[in-house]
Amino acid sequence: MAHPDPGANDADIYDTLSRKANTANDAHAMAKLWDLVFELDAWFLIGRDHPADDGSEFVPLTSDVDGERFVAAFTDGARAEAFVAEQPDQSEAIELPLLEAVEVLADLCLAGVATGVLFNDGQAPFLAQISDIPDLLMMHTPGYSN
Repeated sequence: MAHPDPGANDADIYDTLSRKANTANDAHAMAKLWDLVFELDAWFLIGRDHPADDGSEFVPLTSDVDGERFVAAFTDGARAEAFVAEQPDQSEAIELPLLEAVEVLADLCLAGVATGVLFNDGQAPFLAQISDIPDLLMMHTPGYSN
């Protein structure tokens, strides 16, 4: 079942699984977390859409994690909007269908803008290298193949 925009209780599961995966090195929790992330209809990337001659160009909000640039992303709109409200710049939450978000991240990686994606920045974030996203997609999306 897809979770287009989890409610408060649904959002808690991401935090719970992230904490288990990250603090207890719980591989089962991490696998379940990625299962849920790839069941989503959309991801919310943080940045700006700037008009360009060839259409729209996404300029992401990035942060430094251990010397690497990570794109900010969220599993639900409410969490993304709360994050944006705390930012001093003019960022916005851009809702992208799952596969489009994966493509945007791949393009950003190829352009050298970022090497990773940081989900749900705040109390229980989790992250992945963008180069790992295709493998994660295949492992955690039933019936998906490229």
